Amino acid sequence: MKNRKIMSEMNVVPYIDVMLVLLIIFMLTAPVMNKSIDINMPEVKDGDGYTVVDKEMSIVFIKANGEVYLNDKKIKIENIGDFIKDKKEVINVASDTSLTYGDLVKKMEVLKENGYHNISLVLDIIKE
Repeated sequence: MKNRKIMSEMNVVPYIDVMLVLLIIFMLTAPVMNKSIDINMPEVKDGDGYTVVDKEMSIVFIKANGEVYLNDKKIKIENIGDFIKDKKEVINVASDTSLTYGDLVKKMEVLKENGYHNISLVLDIIKE
């Protein structure tokens, strides 16, 4: 009879394989989960008196080039009634700082022409 040694080390190769697969999955899904509209909003130093925008609220993003997004979906502002049925809902408008005041007012006028009169502007609050 041969003397056999008992192997007391754990085989970690399968665990490394699983970890690499999980790493690849997270690397592929992370950019999709962090989808957002890239705009530079006006900033204020003091947040007193302002309402915090909830993620469940409708936010209309207006980029510097005039593109309009409702939350994460690109839309034409004239067709906003197809997406928001309640005319009494507050429409939060976040615009890029490089968008001219006149262009912002024109977009807000389109909202009013479509029956949305509760319009709120979104600002970035700087906490010091």
